[in-house]
Amino acid sequence: MNTPFLNLLPPEYRRRYSDLLLFLTIRRTVVSVATFFVFATVVVFASLFLLNRTLADQKAETTGIQARLATSNGATLDQEIRTFNAMLSRVNAMQSGYISWTPILRELFLLIPPGVTLSNFEIDGKTKVATIRGTAALRDDLLVLQDALSHSPRFTNPSSPISNLLQRENILFEIRFSVTIP
Repeated sequence: MNTPFLNLLPPEYRRRYSDLLLFLTIRRTVVSVATFFVFATVVVFASLFLLNRTLADQKAETTGIQARLATSNGATLDQEIRTFNAMLSRVNAMQSGYISWTPILRELFLLIPPGVTLSNFEIDGKTKVATIRGTAALRDDLLVLQDALSHSPRFTNPSSPISNLLQRENILFEIRFSVTIP
């Protein structure tokens, strides 16, 4: 069942109408593409403007920092480096003069007899002279300690006041001796 098609337009008008539709479609497409390119161009130029402004700000900030470092902190930075190097030299000197006291103290404490209690231990790192103070329960305990110190290869020249030996019990003593450091 075909429905009849009635064409009231002459062929010339129909061709013109077809050309007009084609022209309007092309014009609409060209306008759309042109609008897109204009919008894209505006976005690109706005981005370039913002990027140039950001780069200029960064360059100005970098230049300012470099100028401040060169003028105000240049001398200060050199001085800080010199101070740091001097500090490193002192630390290096301290480390080279380091003495491990743990084995020395262990050896000393092994020499102390059971009746002797130490209350003070001092040592002069430069002269290597030590002083111990404490309490001995009996005079014999103090004599054992002095004898052990005098026979020790690490501790030499023990000396104590004679007053240490005058009492028989609960003797407060002080002994000075030299420490041999390997």
